[in-house]
Amino acid sequence: MTLVRLDPDVFLSRRRRKYLRRSGAVETADEVIFAMTRDECAVALSVHRARTQTKRRHPVLLLHGLGANRFAYDLDASVSLPSHLASHGWDVYSLELRGHGRSQKTHRGKRWGWGTTEYMEQDFPAAVTAVLQHASAEAVHAIGHSMGGIVLHGACCAGESRVRSAITLASSVDYSGTPSVFHSLKGLVGLTEVLPAVPLGPLTRFMWPVALAVPNAIDAVNVHAPNVDKKLYRRLVAVAFHGISSPVLRSLLKVMQPGGIPAATGFPVLSVCGTRDPQCHPDAAKRGVSEAVVMGRDRSCEHAYGHFDLLMGRNVQREVWPVLVEWLAAQD
Repeated sequence: MTLVRLDPDVFLSRRRRKYLRRSGAVETADEVIFAMTRDECAVALSVHRARTQTKRRHPVLLLHGLGANRFAYDLDASVSLPSHLASHGWDVYSLELRGHGRSQKTHRGKRWGWGTTEYMEQDFPAAVTAVLQHASAEAVHAIGHSMGGIVLHGACCAGESRVRSAITLASSVDYSGTPSVFHSLKGLVGLTEVLPAVPLGPLTRFMWPVALAVPNAIDAVNVHAPNVDKKLYRRLVAVAFHGISSPVLRSLLKVMQPGGIPAATGFPVLSVCGTRDPQCHPDAAKRGVSEAVVMGRDRSCEHAYGHFDLLMGRNVQREVWPVLVEWLAAQD
């Protein structure tokens, strides 16, 4: 059975639980369910539900980005996309991929070893099955931030057909020929043949107290500083990131090469991106989608938008999220 019910913290260590409490992490989900994958690993994936009072036809499934977790979408009541969409009539489910957040963290008996193939062919389909069972629906709207958008495209190209519509945020299937910061990191891929994972989580837990204290390259990759609240951004850095399995990084090289990966077809896809995103340039975000919206001052926004700003910027509730609500309502 794909849908199972477990203690929400069954795969969290005591140390992690204490850390989340100390860091001010806010849990807003009404319910946590688990989706079991069908591969030989049988991984349990946490799915956090935000319940609506006025139910629309199709639930919304959220996919986080590289090394992230549910908190990327749900840092605080003031910047909770699940709560916002639920207030507009959708049941919203936030998937945490294997190795992230409350999901199981083993792969064939090891801590690391999975790649985006497992995300696309196992994790996303398992989550869709669990959500449809739980919501008694026939299809989902899917929203993917950054790598989550890549996983969404890849899963649908691999055969997942239960998607009604999709929104990608700061994401593309083809980054070639655009000024993405990730092109400069390709020379480091050789390290992934030696290291099982990149320890992003430990690094960010060390760095969060000084995030945005002074201008630096790491913060600039994540956000456009004038557009984010420093306290919320530090919470993001503190609780929203985990180590990255090395095969994931190697497999993501495909989207940096000319032609990238195939884009999903058969349903409409909206791409939303920011004018000041060093990870995903607007030219890349417009590829392989039905429609694209670029958020920035030339769109009457108060500030330009960076990579995570689309999820937790100062004015997302009145500048970005109405775009998502309008799109979902039109496709529902």
